[in-house]
Amino acid sequence: MLAAIPAHAEIIGAKVVDAMDLQISPNKYKQKGIEVRGVRCYHADEDEYRCTHTSADIMIMGLNIEPASAKSALEESCGEIRKVFSSPKCRFTIRLYPSLIDQDEISGGQKRTVIGAETIEIVK
Repeated sequence: MLAAIPAHAEIIGAKVVDAMDLQISPNKYKQKGIEVRGVRCYHADEDEYRCTHTSADIMIMGLNIEPASAKSALEESCGEIRKVFSSPKCRFTIRLYPSLIDQDEISGGQKRTVIGAETIEIVK
């Protein structure tokens, strides 16, 4: 189960984390407010939002997007996987409070870091 996001004020002071650092050393960011820039996000399914990055093998998964205006825009413009990498409307700076960190294996035995958060806050 994903832990609840802390109060909005705590995420405002989030530490900026490079996507490669998040991929290589994800556990040091667990339960801490972080900001990741240049991610590509999409509406994957009902109550499921995913973000990835072109320079790191990471998948950030969330149950909710904040604020509501960003959630509506994401659902409208970034609902298909093909749009994620082609549309500038799907590129964001996000803040989150990682509560789940795991690794899975994708094609060809390549490892990917999976980060789960209850809420993903879109800030740009």
